[in-house]
This record gives sequence, structure tokens and C-alpha cells, in this order.
Amino acid sequence: MSRPLRSTVAFLGTAVAALGLASPAAVADAPAPASAVRIHSAAYGGCLTAEGSAYRDPRGTSRPWLVALQPCEDAPAYRQSWRYSPDTRQYQSVAEPYRCVERRGGLLVTSLCDADSAAQRFRVERVSGSGGGRVKVVAEADGRVWEQVARRGAWGEG
Repeated sequence: MSRPLRSTVAFLGTAVAALGLASPAAVADAPAPASAVRIHSAAYGGCLTAEGSAYRDPRGTSRPWLVALQPCEDAPAYRQSWRYSPDTRQYQSVAEPYRCVERRGGLLVTSLCDADSAAQRFRVERVSGSGGGRVKVVAEADGRVWEQVARRGAWGEG
């Protein structure tokens, strides 16, 4: 093998290995960080879940980047975990760290994080008398309320 060809093969092998390490599948079994929260809907039950780019709804319709309400126990923790930034008032996905929750019409999706997007901003309000540290998550664009369990606990909730 000639020297330029060996260099090219070595470079491509390194690039493929790096891409494999950076892929979502490489962190699929990783637990969500302790600073992450799960957002639970008190009205409908279940937790907000980032479905990813290849998601199809039960009818087979492609719904990339949908944020769906799934049973809290059924989806991997990293897909249901979000980090809140009080500075930008955005929820960032742990599964796709560059994507934030955004309201599009009647749907919640993850979009590329944009601090100027009103559809990505949420207020966090303490629920009085909750004792357990519950808060309400309110979409600033339309006032829709989601309930959030305070922090991750022994059961992986929150």
C-alpha cells in the first residue's frame, strides 16, 4: 500500500471511529445527568419524550423531532430528560443537546435551540402547598401548563 493511501485509510478509520463515538446509539444506555428533569403531564399522564429524527407515529406518518407524551417507565431516561436554562428559559434535550422544546401549532417538537424564539421559552412556577417541590412549566407563547416533578429521585422521575 502506498504512503498516501495508508494515510487516507488511517484518517477515514479515525473519522468513522469518532462518528461512532459521537452517535446517539453510543450513549443510548447512558443514564440522564442528575441536573436533568422529566416533564410529566398531570392532565394526561406520561412524560415528554424526545422521539428523534426517524420517529413515525402509530399510523406510520413521519414526525421527525416530535416531543411525544409516553409512559414514564417505557422510554429510555435520556430521551425523557431535559435541562432547563433560566437565562434563556428553554428546555434542552439530553438526547439531542443542540435541540430545545418548541411549540409548533398543537405539537411540541425539538428544534435547533434559538434563544430568540418565543415558541421555545417556558416559565417555571412553584406550585404552592405541593410539599414535594413541584413546579408548573408554562409555555410563554400560549400559556399551556405542564407539571414537572422536582428532581430525579430514586425512581428516576423528576
